[in-house]
Amino acid sequence: MEEQEDLYAVFRLQESGPQVQNADIRKAYRKRALELHPDKRGDDPGAAVEFQKLQKAYEILNDERARASYDELLRVRKERVDKESKQSEKRQKMMRTLAEKEKAYDREQKVKLEEDYVQKQLKEQIASINKAHGRKSVARSYFDLGTSSGLHAPQIRKETPAFDMRNSAGLNRHQFKEPSFAAPEIPISNSNSEATEAERTLKVSWTCLEGGAGDYSAAQLEKIFQEFGEIQDLVVRARKSLKKRSALVVMATKQAAVLATESVCGEYSNPLLVLPLLPRI
Repeated sequence: MEEQEDLYAVFRLQESGPQVQNADIRKAYRKRALELHPDKRGDDPGAAVEFQKLQKAYEILNDERARASYDELLRVRKERVDKESKQSEKRQKMMRTLAEKEKAYDREQKVKLEEDYVQKQLKEQIASINKAHGRKSVARSYFDLGTSSGLHAPQIRKETPAFDMRNSAGLNRHQFKEPSFAAPEIPISNSNSEATEAERTLKVSWTCLEGGAGDYSAAQLEKIFQEFGEIQDLVVRARKSLKKRSALVVMATKQAAVLATESVCGEYSNPLLVLPLLPRI
């Protein structure tokens, strides 16, 4: 009898399982014995084997102690299968999240490159116009201020008759105040706040050498990253290339994840490339 075979299924009682009564097992045995008896299946070469399997299953389930041990085995086996299923779902979700993050990052990089190119062209055109008119810019350009600060470039005010109009309206030069541009306050993030799983996830990649040398197993990666702190999960991605390999490592704390990205990991002859899953600002 095979180790993984369900004895209750031999009697067609798999739906009830360990909850089935002994009387029901005896009744099912008599019914199946009539169906599988070799005398009624003379032309079937497998009849004797199936009938012997039925008898062995009945011997186990009809014995109180043997059945209790078998029911415990079924319970442990079911818990293991359920746990593996949940872990598989979690890993699949992580892989989907990683793929979405990589696509979003690629799109952001493409937009940034296009924006930088247009900004460079515009800056060169402004410099060319200033040079053609033989004058220098009286204010820093929009790009020198930096778009990341959130400031708008100040308008270049020419000396025009508008100033005389203010004088004629009873205003003197001391009463007119130039606009001031104050840098906006940048909120300081609380580094002690609880980090999300994505912030604690590292994307690890490496290159296999000739003949598969230099490859890292899950156990080797776990040993390497345990030096920086506790590991919550580690997933080695399926092999898509003979040379390029990668994995996801979820650290227990953000501090451990940062420490891993700032250190040299792996063998010196074939080091690991460790990057955060989310780009840090």
